[in-house]
Amino acid sequence: MMSKINLMPDVKQEKIKTKRRNFFVTIAAMAILAITILALLVLQGYKWALDYNLSRTKQDIASTNDELKNYADIERIVDDINQGLAAINQVQAQEPKWSLFLPQLEKVTPNDIQYTQFSQNGNTFKASAVGKNVVSIARAIKALDDYNYQQSGNNQNQKLFNNVVVTGYDQGTNGNVKFDISFDLKQGVLW
Repeated sequence: MMSKINLMPDVKQEKIKTKRRNFFVTIAAMAILAITILALLVLQGYKWALDYNLSRTKQDIASTNDELKNYADIERIVDDINQGLAAINQVQAQEPKWSLFLPQLEKVTPNDIQYTQFSQNGNTFKASAVGKNVVSIARAIKALDDYNYQQSGNNQNQKLFNNVVVTGYDQGTNGNVKFDISFDLKQGVLW
């Protein structure tokens, strides 16, 4: 067996061990420092990415809000149109159907009567008219009062005009007679 002989003095061995220990400690410290710096860089990069995403999200939100302003205007316009259509439907449901009423009025009106002004409130109609003479007024009253409407497909005649009243008349410039006439349209006959 061979025995080991230590030829180096203890001081020298101690220096080598210290050098080696210092080298490993320095390497470890540098590794820890490098890992710490790397972790800080990763965290800083993550923060920058979050900040970038946050700013992009804020830009997207602002852009979307700007686009929504246009849609809000469009939505307001559509709501206005819908309200208008609803009002039209309501008027159509409650008011006379002119396309049904005017042909009947034309049919019943004597040829020498001309309507110059016309207004309607519910089922009551008022008109200003011009006739040839007082006899024309009497014929207009009688024609409206006696007129019976017959709906197509129905053999039953129904009175269309009620409460025919002439409120006054004046002599016109050409010998014509101007007068105001009002009458009620019987509900449920034309519509």
